[in-house]
Amino acid sequence: MEKQYDDNLFFKLIYTLSDMAILSILWLIGCLPILTIGASTTALLYVAGKKVGGKEPKIVSDFIKSYKENFVQSLWITLVLGILWFSSTTYFMMGLSSLKDGFNLSLIIMILVAFEVIMISIYMCALLAKYELKTFTIIKNSFLFTHAYFLESIKAFGVIVSMLFCLLMVPGLVIILPGAIALIASYFVRQSILKFLERQEILKELNEEGLDF
Repeated sequence: MEKQYDDNLFFKLIYTLSDMAILSILWLIGCLPILTIGASTTALLYVAGKKVGGKEPKIVSDFIKSYKENFVQSLWITLVLGILWFSSTTYFMMGLSSLKDGFNLSLIIMILVAFEVIMISIYMCALLAKYELKTFTIIKNSFLFTHAYFLESIKAFGVIVSMLFCLLMVPGLVIILPGAIALIASYFVRQSILKFLERQEILKELNEEGLDF
């Protein structure tokens, strides 16, 4: 019966939507104390990453597992993200007043700031979910991945912003939006990591052949 459903596009869609809804609810509950936003987002991306990787995660148990395992380190990540988001929000509020005079450089800067904050935040939580790294290394690698694999970052940012605009038009989408964003983000993060690993493998082979790059 399960295989029959797997071959049916309609049931695949229903399963995916239900998974996104469950993930979204878990994420919202996990974020309630505010200080646990980092832990909740990390757990969200952990489950989404497994799903994008072709595995079939046990959504609730895997979410709780990641939440507990990364809880302490995620507090430092939350602190960094809090400073990042507070600073960018402050700038946005100042920039919005200047937009009343029409299109100007402030709009471009605001878009760039939004891109940096969103993508660095996603990479930080995704790397924490996937690897055991020191906090400083996670922060550094998040910045590097955002810019070294710029095309993937731009695609992810574009899709995420489009989904947020859809939320403004259909507020009811909030029930699946966090899960949907996590799946999209995990897909592009996975592409970046695979390219990085492929590049590292090529460099290793070249070094073994005595070629210095």
